[in-house]
Amino acid sequence: MWLYSQGITDPAAANAAVSTLEVGGLAGGLFSAYLSDKLDGHRIWVVAGYCACLAAAIAGFYLAPAGNVFLISCSVALCGFFIYGPQVLVGLIGAELSHPRAVATSNGLLGWISYTGAACAGEPLAFVVKAFGWGWFYSILAACTLLPILLLIPFWNVRRYEELNLGKKKRSEERRVGKECRSRW
Repeated sequence: MWLYSQGITDPAAANAAVSTLEVGGLAGGLFSAYLSDKLDGHRIWVVAGYCACLAAAIAGFYLAPAGNVFLISCSVALCGFFIYGPQVLVGLIGAELSHPRAVATSNGLLGWISYTGAACAGEPLAFVVKAFGWGWFYSILAACTLLPILLLIPFWNVRRYEELNLGKKKRSEERRVGKECRSRW
C-alpha cells in the first residue's frame, strides 16, 4: 500500500522494489557475521550498531521521493541489510552465552520471542496507519529499532560461555600451581 501511495502503481516495479529487501538481507547477514568475527566476537556491539542504522534506513525509506523506484528500492535494500544482520546474530549470541547443554533451549526461546513479536505486530501497526497515518507508522518503527539497543546495554561486555569457563579454569590452575609452589617451601 505504501508503494502504491508513493506513485509506484506498476506491480512489477513494486515487486522488484520489495524483492530488494531479501537481497539486502542476504548481504547484511553475511556482513554482520564477518564484522562480529573481526570484532573478536562482540556480536552485541554489531547488533546494536545495525539497529541504530536501521532507524536511519527506515527514515530514508519514508523520505525517499515519491515515484522514484530506484531510491525506494535502495532504501528497502538497506532496511533488509540492517534487519537480517541482527536476525543472523541473535541465535548465535544465545548459543554462545548459554551453557552447552542449553543451546537448543536458548535458541528455541529466542525464536519463540521473535516470531511472537512478528505475529503480534501487524494489528497494532495497522491501527496506527489507519488512525494516525504513515508518518506515525514509520516513526514508531524507527523508535522500535532503538529499543533493542537499550535492552542490550546490560550485556555490552558479556563474553562467551566458553571464555568465562576458560578464565575460571585458568585461575583455578594458577591457584593449584601456587599451592604446589608454597608446599615445596
